[in-house]
Amino acid sequence: MTMPLPKHSRMRRILPPLALFIFSSVLLLSLKSDRFKPLYVITDLGAMGKDSTEFTPERAVMINNAGYIAGNLITGPNNTAQGFIWSQVRGRRLLPDAIVGLDQSQSTGVYAIHDTGELIGWGKPEPGDFILSKANGLRKLADLIPDASRVYDLNNAGQVVTASKTGQIWSQEGGLHPFGSDPGVSYSSRGTNERGDVVGSLKHIATPRNAFLWQDGQAVDLNNLIPKRSGWELRDAYDINDNGWIVGVGRKNDEWRAYLLRPIPGINK
Repeated sequence: MTMPLPKHSRMRRILPPLALFIFSSVLLLSLKSDRFKPLYVITDLGAMGKDSTEFTPERAVMINNAGYIAGNLITGPNNTAQGFIWSQVRGRRLLPDAIVGLDQSQSTGVYAIHDTGELIGWGKPEPGDFILSKANGLRKLADLIPDASRVYDLNNAGQVVTASKTGQIWSQEGGLHPFGSDPGVSYSSRGTNERGDVVGSLKHIATPRNAFLWQDGQAVDLNNLIPKRSGWELRDAYDINDNGWIVGVGRKNDEWRAYLLRPIPGINK
């Protein structure tokens, strides 16, 4: 007659397979979660105004390496274009609220914000295109550079972002470099950083525009790099700084909103 094993002996036989099963399950879940782990967290920068399916400069946002953000939105009962400045300390302020010499009765906008703190913008009917700096205040661009022409963005390395169907970045040494050769995809490039990373929007035939990042010779849809259930549809990206922070506009809850993407430490390079 076989004697039954003591209870503690039976437990010793059961525990090793059970522990192996639990360890294997946890490992499998960890591998799956790493595979689909989101790469960015999102900060809502506020509503952008009147809904539109058109992507115009009035919906642009841009960022410098100090984390200051500037851009343009539509506001008020007359759908007036207004530029804005955003910081982590003071939040979002319209240009007429932040700059002496501008007021709410006029339209304003921003073209670029630089690491030096200089801001290139415009006001209608006055002062037209201007440069704003802490050292010199607001100065008309026409008084400084009479034949100035607008570019989307440039960096200290002399790389210039241009607009074309293939999307291009130009440099004195390398000439023009397209982002893609697929005839079914068109690119609108908007901003660059000192690494030469470029952001903008791409469009496949018969699909909406989506924000993209061009990095290390590859263009990637930014919607594939955020949590799948975030509720966001990232439609355009307008600027990227040297920390990899990206600003743009998209749809959330059937409303146009500005967004900020910040790389998650330890995941992004």
